Amino acid sequence: MFPVFMAKTTGFLFIVGGITALLGAFAQVNPIWQFGPYDAARISYAVQPDWYMGFLDGALRIWPSWSFHSWGHTIPFEVLIPAVVLPGLIFNLVFVWPIIERKFTTTTRFTTCSIARVTDPSAPPPVSRCSVSSACSHREFDRRAREVLQRVAQ
Repeated sequence: MFPVFMAKTTGFLFIVGGITALLGAFAQVNPIWQFGPYDAARISYAVQPDWYMGFLDGALRIWPSWSFHSWGHTIPFEVLIPAVVLPGLIFNLVFVWPIIERKFTTTTRFTTCSIARVTDPSAPPPVSRCSVSSACSHREFDRRAREVLQRVAQ
């Protein structure tokens, strides 16, 4: 077992190292030429958010500067939408998701997040969550592929 395991592990090491080297050579990760050089004056604050605030900080940074002016008041949409509406939609969807899943699936014996589902071999598999995430990622992949093909065709 020991020499075979070492040979397999070494082989996997070289495979992962080769794939990483190929990705480093040919894959575009962060196209800096699209954003321009770093300019500290363009960023309003120099803090790094925690991992759980990354989506909120990113949404605040990339949202366009829209505002609504009426009756002497200004409603800044560049803060309202990414900091209030977007997290509200996300957390409400997370809150309502078990209710939606229970309504549209036939599984009523266990919830999808229960420990009993993991320990009971006769429990039906959680197909609904996998199918929804698969459909969303497939749709996003198709959308991005169409965008790339349109750019190449131009």
